[in-house]
Amino acid sequence: MSPFGNIFNKLTSLDLKALPKLSYLICHNNCLTELDASGMTFDEEDLILSCGEQTDENGNAQSLHLTLSESHKGFWEELSQKIYNSNIEVTFKP
Repeated sequence: MSPFGNIFNKLTSLDLKALPKLSYLICHNNCLTELDASGMTFDEEDLILSCGEQTDENGNAQSLHLTLSESHKGFWEELSQKIYNSNIEVTFKP
């Protein structure tokens, strides 16, 4: 255990608006209920978005409501098949 207590996997919110060039995000196994990743930049080389398997603060499974842009649809088709992206509901915005 960390000397700071159990601080890992307790993320309850994440604001990506100030990170327009972000192309790599790993935040699975946390306590997120929603995430707007529509500003992320994906290309064939950087295909990393791992954000599923979320739980509430008591460890019970919960869905993540993920927002992506329309241009991310092709990437999400591949990424959604990964085990670490389970239990995600996706909305695509223009």
